Amino acid sequence: MKVHRLLIIALLVVLLGTAIGVFYFYYTQEKRQTTEVVSKEEPTEGYTYIKIFYPIGGKIEIFEKRLPGVFSQIKLAEVLVKEYIEISTEMDTGVMPEGTKILNIFLSSDGILYLNFNKTLRSRFRADILDEYMFLRSLFDTMISNLNINDVVILINNREVETLGGHFLINQPLKRVVSEDIYY
Repeated sequence: MKVHRLLIIALLVVLLGTAIGVFYFYYTQEKRQTTEVVSKEEPTEGYTYIKIFYPIGGKIEIFEKRLPGVFSQIKLAEVLVKEYIEISTEMDTGVMPEGTKILNIFLSSDGILYLNFNKTLRSRFRADILDEYMFLRSLFDTMISNLNINDVVILINNREVETLGGHFLINQPLKRVVSEDIYY
């Protein structure tokens, strides 16, 4: 009787281990394939695929879109910012102040993308430390994931500003700001 119990327990352990192994392999394989498809997906048949990272409720959500046309780096950056602002308006989360507009965008020879916003972004920006970080991080991630660039700098009316909400220095490229560990 004791031998039968041990055999049944051993069989259950083996079956459970096999089930977990199959699930793990299937899940990681499926995730790997999905990641490969998304990351290697090139504009085909006149379409460009973009990802907009947007902060909602303390985490960053990804919105994927397929846009007709193939864009230059600068034009795609303009489209990304406009889509970001559009999502902000639709979600009404207050991440970007109402009336925020992009004035111009330029890309330096060292791969730094400069986003020049109107003064509304700074004058009406009201956020706590988490909201400000999530905004900077999501804007940075949106640009880096869709463009062939090294970093992002935010300008307000053609000038560097020290901060938006008083919590993070943005008079430097954002990679340094968003890559620092923040503990709450």
